[in-house]
Amino acid sequence: MRATLKYALIFSAISIVAKIIMWKMGLLETDASPSFIFFLGALVISIFLALNETKSKELTEPTTYLMDLKVAMQSVAYFSVIMALFTYVYYKFIDWEFMFDKIAERMDAAKKLELTPELNTQNLTKEEFIESERKLSETLFSASTHATITLMAFMVVGTIYSAILTLIIRLSPKFKARSI
Repeated sequence: MRATLKYALIFSAISIVAKIIMWKMGLLETDASPSFIFFLGALVISIFLALNETKSKELTEPTTYLMDLKVAMQSVAYFSVIMALFTYVYYKFIDWEFMFDKIAERMDAAKKLELTPELNTQNLTKEEFIESERKLSETLFSASTHATITLMAFMVVGTIYSAILTLIIRLSPKFKARSI
């Protein structure tokens, strides 16, 4: 098995188990950032170990920065897709009440909001405004939207982490001789 896939599978599985444990313990009721921070740490370790294992193998010729970055980004891609799929399953089937609660909070706020001319630029009635807020909330707080956001966020952050870790590993004395 390729190192990029191996470490992405291992650390995404650890992240999934950690998220379920945090959810069961009630740590995610008000703030989901502890799980996201954990996921980012797992992503960094996955990238590092995949790069380290790939660079540690006996290579016939030295690698370039772009070749090493490609290895790192493969690990990011696998990890991101797995976590996006898990995010969809999590919000669709496991913690589906979270989305309903967020929609209900937004609807309560919309009902209490006083429509002023500055806020009501489309000249909507109160009922039309509440209906538009409901539609928007159902779009924003859906499992597919969160899965898409998760995929994009991990890809962007993973690209930055990959560039930095690739540079650090290439500058380390252990791998300097195998780098162009």
